[in-house]
Amino acid sequence: MRRRRKRSSSIPQLIPLLLLLLFSLCLNIYFLVTPDLFAAVGEKLSLQEMQELKEPGIYGPEGIEVVEGSLYICAPGITLQNALIKGDLFLTEAIGEGSAALRGVSVKGTARIEGGGEESVIIEDATINHLVIERKEGLVRVLLRGDTVIEKVTIEGEAALSTAGLSKKGAVGEICLESGAQAELEGSYDLVSIVAKGVRIALDKGRVKKLAVGPEAEEAVISPGKDALIALLEAGAPLTLAGEGRVKKVIVEASGLFKFSANIDELSSCGRGIFLEFDASDIAKLLVKESPGKVMVRLAGGASIKNIVLDGTAGITGGGTIGNVKINKTGSSIEQKPGSVELALGITAEVAGETLKKVEKKPEPPPVPAPATSSPSSTPKAPAGPTFSFTLQNGLTPGNKTVIIKLDKPDPQNYTVTVGKTTLKYRSDQKVFQGEVPESNAKQSNVRVTRN
Repeated sequence: MRRRRKRSSSIPQLIPLLLLLLFSLCLNIYFLVTPDLFAAVGEKLSLQEMQELKEPGIYGPEGIEVVEGSLYICAPGITLQNALIKGDLFLTEAIGEGSAALRGVSVKGTARIEGGGEESVIIEDATINHLVIERKEGLVRVLLRGDTVIEKVTIEGEAALSTAGLSKKGAVGEICLESGAQAELEGSYDLVSIVAKGVRIALDKGRVKKLAVGPEAEEAVISPGKDALIALLEAGAPLTLAGEGRVKKVIVEASGLFKFSANIDELSSCGRGIFLEFDASDIAKLLVKESPGKVMVRLAGGASIKNIVLDGTAGITGGGTIGNVKINKTGSSIEQKPGSVELALGITAEVAGETLKKVEKKPEPPPVPAPATSSPSSTPKAPAGPTFSFTLQNGLTPGNKTVIIKLDKPDPQNYTVTVGKTTLKYRSDQKVFQGEVPESNAKQSNVRVTRN
């Protein structure tokens, strides 16, 4: 019994030694598998030495570190700070739907955002030559803050970009939307360019000084939000503009179909093969400039144009509302009945089914004074003007009367007949002048006959 007790008492003494040996073996294996971590125990690696940031955390010194080559962010939850990168900076696909942040970073080359989700990529107090947002799948949200200055931003995928957090020193040069871009913009931008087909852009709120649509950028869809303003839209290719926001000026000088459903202060067009379609739009002024082609305009029932100036020819159809029209070139036609029409001298136009023409009115000769005689009966009479018959009929429009004038002349086609301010249309088949005039003006005393 005593010998057995002596043997069993030595076993507990060996257990601590066995555990220590096992821990030492595991620790050696761990450091062999992860040599970078082993090196970091004695000394913290620089950004230049790491090149790839693979673990969440804050990277970068208190001062400024210069990286001669390129740097890669390969995990979500990484903040890079106080670095001057002379090469390129890659926010890789490995970030996934996660977040990343750049603070006090300068990139001499190109900063490429290939990953990141709606949790946002934050760029604060940074200086970047060229920022490319090119995530292939899903939306990435990029927030620019503080004194960040970026010369150019190129968007190739789905992105939400905000400059609302920039200070007065912060600025973004050109925003370029390339193939496959679907962008949501917030904040202020000097220049936004669309250079590829099928781009979609939504300006949620903010201001764009100039939005240029290039000749290759067909089928672009531009959606200004309620609190958005576009100062100038240069439409160099067919597009759709739809939204509650306001556009100060639109210039259309390319052929194709342009669809508008927005509030526009002024839209000018010039060229051949242009089709303008307005649906639920409120247009303050439509200007058609002089050009070889004829601009075709269609107004939907909910569209309204307050003022139209036709220095070139246009064909306007539909059921919308038109206020004042000024026509300065022959050949235009307007299906609707505007509030008022003003024609330049010698111009002919078809308005609401009626041919209108403005001719120069020749001044009437002064009356011949009668010679002084003792007998009143000897005073000569002034020559009588052309006589005519005056007939009234009910008009097609409430409040109007149809006036029919037949001149007692062998060549009535060489005369112009007006009643008040309305010029009557000559009907050669019946050799009469006919037209609708307001009932208050439908009087024989308001008839004026002049020779062409």
